[in-house]
Amino acid sequence: MTISENPVWSDSPRSKADIGGRAAFAAAVAARINAAPMGSSSTVYGLVGPWGSGKTTLLRDIEDRVTGETVWFSPWSAADVAAITSEFVAALSEAFPQAKDLKSRLLGYSRFGVPALKAIPFAGEAVSGVAAKAFEELTPPSAWHTEFQHISEQIQHLGKQVLVIVDDVDRLDANDLRALLRVIRLLGRFNNVHYLIAYDQMTIDQLLTSSGMVGRSSDFMEKIVQYPFEIPPTPAAERRRWARASVTVAVPEHAQLSDDFRAPTESLIGILAAGIETPRSAERLREQLAIFAGLASQAELDGLDFVAISWLRIAHHNVWEHVRSHREVFCGWRNTSEDATRSEQQVAISELVSASSAKAVWDAVLFLFDSSNELLAPVGRKRGIRSPRYFDRYFLLGLAEDDVSDAQTDAAVEQIIAGTSTSAEIEIFGGIILGDDAERAALALRVGRDSRRDDTPSIAMVDFLSAQRQDLDRTNRLHDFRQAGLERWLAREVALALASGDLDVEHAVAQFGYELLIASAHGIRGVSRGSENLIKAAFSGVAREWTETAGKQTLDEVLARPEMYSMLSFCAWLGSDIGRGVLERSISGAEDLVRVAEKFVTYSETLGYRTEYDVRFREAAFRFAVGDELSAERLAELPDLDDSLDYEITDRLTRDLEIAELRDYVVRQLRGLALSDKVT
Repeated sequence: MTISENPVWSDSPRSKADIGGRAAFAAAVAARINAAPMGSSSTVYGLVGPWGSGKTTLLRDIEDRVTGETVWFSPWSAADVAAITSEFVAALSEAFPQAKDLKSRLLGYSRFGVPALKAIPFAGEAVSGVAAKAFEELTPPSAWHTEFQHISEQIQHLGKQVLVIVDDVDRLDANDLRALLRVIRLLGRFNNVHYLIAYDQMTIDQLLTSSGMVGRSSDFMEKIVQYPFEIPPTPAAERRRWARASVTVAVPEHAQLSDDFRAPTESLIGILAAGIETPRSAERLREQLAIFAGLASQAELDGLDFVAISWLRIAHHNVWEHVRSHREVFCGWRNTSEDATRSEQQVAISELVSASSAKAVWDAVLFLFDSSNELLAPVGRKRGIRSPRYFDRYFLLGLAEDDVSDAQTDAAVEQIIAGTSTSAEIEIFGGIILGDDAERAALALRVGRDSRRDDTPSIAMVDFLSAQRQDLDRTNRLHDFRQAGLERWLAREVALALASGDLDVEHAVAQFGYELLIASAHGIRGVSRGSENLIKAAFSGVAREWTETAGKQTLDEVLARPEMYSMLSFCAWLGSDIGRGVLERSISGAEDLVRVAEKFVTYSETLGYRTEYDVRFREAAFRFAVGDELSAERLAELPDLDDSLDYEITDRLTRDLEIAELRDYVVRQLRGLALSDKVT
């Protein structure tokens, strides 16, 4: 259903009962009313059901099947006892359009009846004061009693059965309800005049209790209504049809049958079918979904979650508000049944709803936030409310100004990969990355990276990200929140392109430099499990090219290269012979060995109540680089230690060692290698 198909929902009743079994129910009630013999005493029939259960539709269906005259009495449009009485008399007189004398008598009767009704105490009330005195005065036959008798005889003489239909009794306030029941119980009990009143028993009980009624209000209604007919519940199949119609507003039927939506759709249909019991509640949900489906689509919400949270908003608003105000709780659930937070929330939510609704409501909450069942949270539903990134959208029904459109970003990424040089989506995406808002840029980069569906290499994506990095560097915006996300994504794209051969090593080195390439390799290794094979396939050529170049340079030239340590460490990690002993031929003595060893000293940082540093010697990488030059003979040539120096190598408050300290530290590390017999 779309808004254009049903522009205004008026909650108008249907002309016929269209719920399974309702037509037969209407026929049975009408048959009982028709069975009343001519001249019988006034009888009150009740059509009992909760709000929205289709009482008015059933009243119309019953009316069509009743053989006698029917009139409708609308007490909720009157303001007081006098108005209700006048409205009743006017409605009743419509049944006798030709009997002018009777209509005149009825009008006079209403004037006599009003003071009597005000004086006669209501059931359960104490008779005291003015009311008691008025009641005593009415004990002898009075004008009211006389008129009642005359009217009753006239109605009986006309030989016509009349059914007064009273709808929406439960819309009255307590005083008007009492007045109505007085009219029916005392003023209108003419022979051949019967009543069919529709009401919600729970609401009537609450109204009568709030008005000060003594005793059980339901007992009193039994005295008023001789034949209460409880509307049968809606069959399960019909409730499932209602639920399916609501879901279809947000998720087309073909999508419901897809692998991603089939299981969760059926789960949600079951929940809604258990929670939606009346036609009115089904219509309200469907109409609300139709109104906001466009906004939900623009906000890129998961259709099923949109339906579920909308149902909570409409049918159980306090639960919806509770969820909205506890974002950190519901987005932080652990997917275990033993989760204490989950148990606490079940108790909290059960206190917000009636016992009859508790299970359906809790099942809806589980549907939204429990992702332990992967059938309910497949990959295709990644934009669900359980994600902190999308949670607020389900309540805003839109994108916040500083949010990023997933659909727009997906389109931009797909276009870039396809070779499109420019488009509206690409311009928007690039503008966010280069914009002033670093947090939004970081978010856009994450969304873009996540939108990559596979590992297909793309030189176009490498070039796009490289251009963004250069622009950010040029405008001094690179080194903020967006840097890590941009370089991590670029590293992945470069690795895929190198591994496939789409990007050759020479071009990669010229475009990015060794430092960025090796940092990229380490970045991939740090965030992607099982990435070793990709790294080796992608960067072995880079390591080989660097080794060949370094092997042709002097020791001073190699040591001056800023990427020397990181490159040789990477070569050692590769586990091959690429780069092993690359510095061996350049070392001519112990002094050269010391100079090389100094390049393998690093500093680890510890953050606590103060920042501290530890000095580390990377022995394995050093051994890999110098190869056979690390011999006992060479170590024997090491210079003497300087015992006059006093410096810390752990828990340091400053990072770097002084020149003399560094030299002494390295010599001690190298001597330690000899003393511990690690070199033969």
